[in-house]
Parts: sequence; C-alpha cells; structure tokens
Amino acid sequence: MIETQPHLETVVENYDVMLDEMRDLIAREMPSGSWSSARNATIVDADEFPGLSIGRSALWIFTASSTPTHRMFVVDELAMIGARYGFGSLEVDYDFTGGFQSTAFDEFGARLDFGGSVHLTISYTTGIHAARTSRARLVA
Repeated sequence: MIETQPHLETVVENYDVMLDEMRDLIAREMPSGSWSSARNATIVDADEFPGLSIGRSALWIFTASSTPTHRMFVVDELAMIGARYGFGSLEVDYDFTGGFQSTAFDEFGARLDFGGSVHLTISYTTGIHAARTSRARLVA
C-alpha cells in the first residue's frame, strides 16, 4: 500500500501549533511560571537520505514551582493535545522523586519530549520528511 507522507513544512507548522497549545495549557495550570527558549528551532538534512530533512523545535523551558502530582496531571492533558496531532500515548520513561521524563511518537517517526524537575521542558523532533513536496512511501 502507498501512503503519502506530509512534507516537512506542514509537519513543523502543525507541531508548532501543538507546542503553542501545550505551552498555553502549562501556563494556565501554573500561572506563576514563565517560558524561555534554550535552543532555536532548526531543520537539518537527513544524511542517510538525500533530499530529506528533519525538523527540531525550540527547546522550551518553563520555570515554576509545582508538585510532581500536578505535573502528572499536566502530562495527561498534554497527551490529549498530542493525540489530536497524531501522537501516540505520552509514556513516562523516568519517574523519580521530584522529576520525570516522558515521550510520545507519531506514525512518521516524530518524537515529543516533555519532562522536568526544577524546570519543565518540552520539544519535538520530526521524523524524516521531504521539503516542499509530499513523498510516497511503501507501507507493509
């Protein structure tokens, strides 16, 4: 079966809107905090696949005091937003006293990361996509 994969610009645009929604949710839930960016968004060539690229969002950092219980509620809420944009469940990879790290993936290999301890961080890395045009891929 042939499936059309969206081009990179579309994916980045959609996932940037998703991150905006997620950042707004966190800011509403923890109004004493604030966002800053620790890394700029980039698009890099996928070296093994000529003509294809990978997008990386800015690394967003939220500074506020919060209990781990409150953060886990936010993980559940973020998972619902991510699902609307095609991400699977947001799985908690590490859960330790005062902190956690969670990830989710979409059908094209994108990765959504959310976690923190003193600060919360959120970012995504797309899967490999063609720029400006769709490409077909064979699906088993």
